[in-house]
Amino acid sequence: MNTKGLLIHWMIFGVIISIGIFFLLSSQSKIPLTEKTKWSLDFLTLNYLPAEKNLLQQDSIARNVGAEAALELASRGGFRLGDSSVCGTIEGGGRVNLWNKGEVWCFPDLKIQIEALSKLKLLTRTKRSFKEISYHEDIYYGLAEKESISSEVGSYTFNPSFAVDLRYSFDEYFTVEDQAQSLVSRCRNDPELVACLANNKPSSWLYEGCEESLKIKDSQINARQIIFCVLSPKNSILITFDENAPLISIPNRVVYNLALDFTPWATNPIRDLTVNSLEEGFKLSFSQNLLADSYNIYYTNWEAVEEKKGSAEEVFVGLPSESLQTFKQVVNLNNPDSENCLEVKIPGEVYLCNGKIEYLLKDIKFEPEAKYFMAATSVKGSEEGEIAGFVEAVR
Repeated sequence: MNTKGLLIHWMIFGVIISIGIFFLLSSQSKIPLTEKTKWSLDFLTLNYLPAEKNLLQQDSIARNVGAEAALELASRGGFRLGDSSVCGTIEGGGRVNLWNKGEVWCFPDLKIQIEALSKLKLLTRTKRSFKEISYHEDIYYGLAEKESISSEVGSYTFNPSFAVDLRYSFDEYFTVEDQAQSLVSRCRNDPELVACLANNKPSSWLYEGCEESLKIKDSQINARQIIFCVLSPKNSILITFDENAPLISIPNRVVYNLALDFTPWATNPIRDLTVNSLEEGFKLSFSQNLLADSYNIYYTNWEAVEEKKGSAEEVFVGLPSESLQTFKQVVNLNNPDSENCLEVKIPGEVYLCNGKIEYLLKDIKFEPEAKYFMAATSVKGSEEGEIAGFVEAVR
């Protein structure tokens, strides 16, 4: 049952009954109506009441339009029909908007989307233009210019702006956006994407189809672009109704449909480093990262790093002073543009052989039968990837 529709109905009905009783009693009274009293009644009937009735009806329509706009935007990841994310879309029972493309995030501009969608709906249903439509917390509001209703007894000026409580805030998007960024950060570089998502996504995040039993489609896994159906973090329910039958209301759970791109970034951790001992040093090999500008090779004789991983800064916290017979060295390698593999390789030169980076590492600190630990990272601009782990090597 729609309480707003009932309220409008009974308020208007009550006012009409009151006026009718007033006229009935006035006609039976021996006290004649003065011109001033008659003018007041006429002004109330012909000017004030039509304006108030219009505003009450408009509030009901506005609440319905606000709920519809919220549901429609959520179903398209915050973008209205006819608009789409600059990060692109992917196919999934219709085009689903991507919220990111690699490192670039393309969140919807909610203020713009809400206003554009609402203005059109309200103009169609109220025949009124609003100069601003937006929200503040749970309040959905529209600002309009003053209007007047004129009759033979005068003119009544009123403000047709509205402010209605949706019991839902568009600020929920910020919660979903934070969850999205956290999930991409945790899983973008994980080769076991499905397992990573299962272990890290919030329980309110389901896959395409919005059923817990549904799994990710193989095509999405291969592209590392996943469609999600995100249930409202606050379990928000929006009430809509048919304006031709306002006493019948429909509860709708807010559900956000969106897609995320888990393509590894340029600084993807290097996990396949191999180290072979040579007479003059060590041969290091790992898969080329086409997006990287360069690579950093770390090597040390500090055994505490053996089980460590993370940023280089974190890994080497606590490294003893080199005066205590420990050392840490870093070598930066350029990322070759093309294959330059040679059968006989020169120490200190970087080679690309069948998609693998190969490098001969030589250092006067290397001693026979000594143990060393080596790791490699990708570098893009000022960003360096994490150390995935160290490889033990013995001369």
